[in-house]
Amino acid sequence: MPVVEAAWMAGDIGEAHVALLSDARTPATAACFERDEATHNSKSASAQPNRQSCSSWRNPTSVARPRRLGEDEARLYKEWIANDRRLRSLVTKMRHVATQATDLILEDAAAS
Repeated sequence: MPVVEAAWMAGDIGEAHVALLSDARTPATAACFERDEATHNSKSASAQPNRQSCSSWRNPTSVARPRRLGEDEARLYKEWIANDRRLRSLVTKMRHVATQATDLILEDAAAS
């Protein structure tokens, strides 16, 4: 807990804050704790402890874990991704046409 230690030594956080974080860190939650601690800087370390984070460290079942999709789910995801790509392509083409139309309208207005 190097960020916590540095903040405590600098006087940015108190003993209660350190105790809360220390109690939340266990062998089962160490990876989550280290990941989250790495994202904090000294300014955020001096803030009130995030009790929701502490709760999720204590209850590893609440941590989202990747899962393998079934064949039907995988097929649906692939279909949704393909639809999203087609939609984005169509919107890009529509914007291009709209830009061309705007240019033509402005040219026509300038010529009048």
